[in-house]
Amino acid sequence: MSNCCPRNFPLAHAGIFLGLVNLFPTGSAAAHTCASRPPARIDTVRVDGHDRVTRLRVRATRPCRVIRTRLRQPERLVLDFSPARWRGHRLLRQAGGPVRTVRIAQHHGHRVRLVVDTGRRATRWSGRFHGAEWIARGRVQALLAPNQGSAKREEGAQARASLHALRRLVIGIDAGHGGDDPGAIARSGLEEKKVTLGIARQLRRLLKRLCIRTVMTRTDDRRLPKEARIAFVSDGRANLIVSIHCDALEGAPHCTGITTYFHGGNRRSQELAEAVQEKLTTATRLPDRGARPDTTRYDTGFYVLRNATCPAVLVETGYISSAPTAARLREPGFRLQVARGIMEGLRRYVQTAPVRTARR
Repeated sequence: MSNCCPRNFPLAHAGIFLGLVNLFPTGSAAAHTCASRPPARIDTVRVDGHDRVTRLRVRATRPCRVIRTRLRQPERLVLDFSPARWRGHRLLRQAGGPVRTVRIAQHHGHRVRLVVDTGRRATRWSGRFHGAEWIARGRVQALLAPNQGSAKREEGAQARASLHALRRLVIGIDAGHGGDDPGAIARSGLEEKKVTLGIARQLRRLLKRLCIRTVMTRTDDRRLPKEARIAFVSDGRANLIVSIHCDALEGAPHCTGITTYFHGGNRRSQELAEAVQEKLTTATRLPDRGARPDTTRYDTGFYVLRNATCPAVLVETGYISSAPTAARLREPGFRLQVARGIMEGLRRYVQTAPVRTARR
């Protein structure tokens, strides 16, 4: 195998090839048939790959036996076709998708060896002959270095713990403005009240899929009296509250970015704001304008934050006065990105901060 599988490849992290399902004739009769017939001639080898899926096609003059072997350092899958002949020269080619290279050579008389180099990835293959063509499909997932495995497991455990913690809570979602109060209006006519409601609905849907309970100030286009919003944030039904808005700045059409506000002096709300701000800017890739106390906007802060009896934040999800940002805020896909960023911020917060259970 020295011609086909050299040992001086660069060291790669170990992975596991799981399962190779081949449907071939079995038993002594089949073996006798294969032995009595002339070797199959392999004519062509094709690899089509993209993303995490690869298709390998081996065209032969007739079906034959296929035996697979897993080799490591570097990770590769060896396929032995027998009895078979390869008329061409040793093949070394770049492949697509998850497969790095494919090599083929005549090996020990009537055996043709094909080596599929998957580099630093683990691959699940299934293959069979269709007529005289052997077709295999492979799906991959990234391998983990030994020192990454424990970190990934710890990260997964933290994610499960945060999800469990959130399922014990009630998340309050406040879609800003509504009804005859449109909020800020973009030059294109897009109204803040429609954006905030769209994001709030997306956030509720994401949380519901994870079996996390929510309460909302509004689910349609209506205006809530100030007193109703104050009651919502102070009646103890929710453990965490997120109020959703869009920023605007007249005379500065190029200004944009994400800002998350907390009530000045409230440490728990500040921690929630920092967690949401971090995840939201990552999700949207909009400029990070920071987590800020609401007293930087008004001396007494926002009334929905200063009256809250639990950690609460007000998120400015982008400047609707910026034409490019307004165009993104109009798209349902971008609103979903915003909602996911907020949700991940909630999960990050509960990983590090104890939250009391809301009254039932």
